[in-house]
Amino acid sequence: MKLIINVEKSYSDEFGNKVIVSDSTKLENIKVEFRGNNNLLVIDDKNKILKNINFEFSSNDGKAYIGHVEGGLQARGNIRVGYKSLVVIGDKVTCTKPFFICASEATKILIGDDCMFATDNHIRTDDAHA
Repeated sequence: MKLIINVEKSYSDEFGNKVIVSDSTKLENIKVEFRGNNNLLVIDDKNKILKNINFEFSSNDGKAYIGHVEGGLQARGNIRVGYKSLVVIGDKVTCTKPFFICASEATKILIGDDCMFATDNHIRTDDAHA
């Protein structure tokens, strides 16, 4: 199963995949791809705007939590969450250019509060080889 959705509000499906976001948060160009079951994306309810991010849940039981970002996350980005993996982005995280985050199978990426990333960062728990 492969399902790609443009997220504008909270979402759930018959496969147990969920997106939880406040009705007051404006989402612009947020795409979520679900390739499995029981995945969860939570966007902090203090966000006013979040834009230009692609989330890919490539298997089952992945979780991603996006903290409160003042003015919206500042760049385009891709976040991949693998089987039983966790990605947490804390409050007030910013970056200057596109980013890529990849949590491969049964791993965690935890980015604390008030972090700033420069240009073209890749944060991953694998070496991109099979």
